[in-house]
Amino acid sequence: MKRARSQVLAKRMPGDLSEYSVIQTKENRWTVKAKVSRIVEFIEKPDQPQTLDSDIMAVGRYVLSADIWPELERTQPGAWGRIQLTDAIAELAKKQSVDAML
Repeated sequence: MKRARSQVLAKRMPGDLSEYSVIQTKENRWTVKAKVSRIVEFIEKPDQPQTLDSDIMAVGRYVLSADIWPELERTQPGAWGRIQLTDAIAELAKKQSVDAML
């Protein structure tokens, strides 16, 4: 059975991204038709967003495969002592394609 790929809705946001979930995509390449690119890094409210080569933020809409559940179980508390969905998605993106869609 073929599994669906996880996707994150994103948008470009020039300026200070320290209050947002920042996405770094594979070589900032986007397909022309659908504006889709593979996520390589996903950081919840980065301390130093200027060190990231990205102006792309997540807008809080996700379509995730069932593979996210084991990642959430393994995810340690992060920001504010809470388990962060973005941390689990970042780990999932290391193991399989997770796409950002502009």
